[in-house]
Amino acid sequence: MLPFNRAVRQTKLEKTDAPVLLSTPVCESGRRFADQATALNERDGRNIYPILDHAGAEASVWSRERAQSASSRPSLFTGRIPHEMASADWTRLEHHYASKAQELLQKGYEHLIFGADGDGLVAAAMQRNLPNTDELQARVLGLFHAVQKQTSRVGVTLCVEDCAPGGNDASDGIVWAQIFEAAGAAYFIASGGSWAFPPLKERKVTKAKNDVPVVPNQAWMASPAWLLGRVEVPVYACGPTSDPEKAVEKALHAGFAGLVHWQDSALF
Repeated sequence: MLPFNRAVRQTKLEKTDAPVLLSTPVCESGRRFADQATALNERDGRNIYPILDHAGAEASVWSRERAQSASSRPSLFTGRIPHEMASADWTRLEHHYASKAQELLQKGYEHLIFGADGDGLVAAAMQRNLPNTDELQARVLGLFHAVQKQTSRVGVTLCVEDCAPGGNDASDGIVWAQIFEAAGAAYFIASGGSWAFPPLKERKVTKAKNDVPVVPNQAWMASPAWLLGRVEVPVYACGPTSDPEKAVEKALHAGFAGLVHWQDSALF
């Protein structure tokens, strides 16, 4: 469990008094924008919690090189078709995840988070409509275990439901959460929505399952709420909010371990 009940999520480190969950690419080709930092400094007392991430097809936003991903699904932002990874590519990527985890631990970052959302490479491998889902599940867990072998306290950022035509629904998100939990996930940073269908990425009005209370402009909280009672480890709700104090109050009342305010328009 993380030592806070409220934090912010960023891809580029910006000044804030709150703890920061920071997207950290595992390699140069996994950046989400051209100048995204791939290395963090020695931990200097700031509350930074790295999310080990790979942009996958979305690296085509900044790179002229052909991006790589778990499938040939085009980038949601550029429409460019990525290179579909082969076995050797996955093996190299496991090495990148393990090396990045070792590097961060050596620099004093005790809490590592495995990024499985944000329309990145791992999220692409978790889509239910792919023909080789069993193989890809093993590949995803291979990346997760590459991190977990370095430290047992690994959390997971998870998109519970894509809220997009043809995408994963909440039943898929629950199954993936239970798979990660069985593999040793210590907690979840749970969100919902995909840029494949922007209108539901920041939906405004809904009612969560079992009348889980949400506040105006926090309708996204209905997606992570699907994990409550379905996994035994702590679940943090992650999404955009204009009133973090009110949102964290409602998140805690609903049964979440806390709230992560997703600040990046590039990802949300």
